[in-house]
Amino acid sequence: MRELYKKTYLAEVISHRKGKSGKCRRERSGEYIEKDIPESFRRGRRDTWFGNSSDRLLSGESIKSIKDHSFVKLVLKNLIASFSMDIKARLNKYKNRFIEIWEFKIFRYAIILHISYFILAAVLVLGVFRDQNDFLVFYQVGGVFLKDISDLYNQSNYLWDFRYFPLSAIFFIPFYLMGFDAGFIVFHIFNLFINILICIILYKIILLIKASDHENNEKRIITYISVYLMALPQMFNYVLGQINIIITFLMILSLYIFIKYKDIKWEFLASFILGISILIKPITIFLIPFLIVFNYDIKQKKVFFDLKANLVRLIGVALPLSLNIIVALFYPNLVEGFIVTNFTRNSLITTNASFSITRLFVNFFLRLT
Repeated sequence: MRELYKKTYLAEVISHRKGKSGKCRRERSGEYIEKDIPESFRRGRRDTWFGNSSDRLLSGESIKSIKDHSFVKLVLKNLIASFSMDIKARLNKYKNRFIEIWEFKIFRYAIILHISYFILAAVLVLGVFRDQNDFLVFYQVGGVFLKDISDLYNQSNYLWDFRYFPLSAIFFIPFYLMGFDAGFIVFHIFNLFINILICIILYKIILLIKASDHENNEKRIITYISVYLMALPQMFNYVLGQINIIITFLMILSLYIFIKYKDIKWEFLASFILGISILIKPITIFLIPFLIVFNYDIKQKKVFFDLKANLVRLIGVALPLSLNIIVALFYPNLVEGFIVTNFTRNSLITTNASFSITRLFVNFFLRLT
């Protein structure tokens, strides 16, 4: 059996002949050297299999020169095995961590109540409120985008007005293709999974920003997360099939990256993620002013404007939104439809649980006049 390694300066082909003595023969430029095979290697341990820091697997070009394809199979087998071990180790770590947090009474109550929200919402949407929820609008939007994108802002297609940017409809296409029932179930489970990620990111953010004199135990952090899970709006988000949980996740993830990393590439990524949230739901556009970076020097009493960081952030947040301009070039009527729907529609109040920020502004000024 042949196995391959690579020195940082020399490619080697090693032909192992495993016997009782555990000897191997190394072929290097015609020279044969006897070397003991470590016991851990014969057992297939990962650290020995991949060698030390100066040893690496050979490149694809060297692999092609090997006639014995069992090498590739063996490498893939060990890669899969090591990856599986990593996954199991991580799952065990998360399991043990969950057991530790489960000891907090408020966290147990929060989990039970949140699961109740989740189950109740599924029953109500698929039964009582089947024709009276936001997910139905998103489901219909995905179908219209596929069939005739130019008809996207024809509000007669929907139960309630569709007010978002044109490209946001792409997100709802997979749910439309599944059918309403299956699409809602997948959407519902996806929201639950996103909520779990939000809790994890919130936990990490609190650890990053908490003061040095903060208590060492995690009781207060767990309390914050538990309050988030128990909040009544969680039930409304599930029952109405809204996308607020997804938007919250994108905003929280963006905030975490801004706090955790200071490199320009991370600044761009965080801004880009925030731009996606605006693309899906325009209300988050009000977060853009908070991207502007000002540094205040207390000693000199001067304000410094970080031009490079600000440009990177603004470009990052604008990039996802700019894709709508490309769509508008092919379908100019979408621009008019978006403006009419959000700013100049005749109906002042839409009778549903959701609302548009722009509609609130328009309603306010119209009532003043």
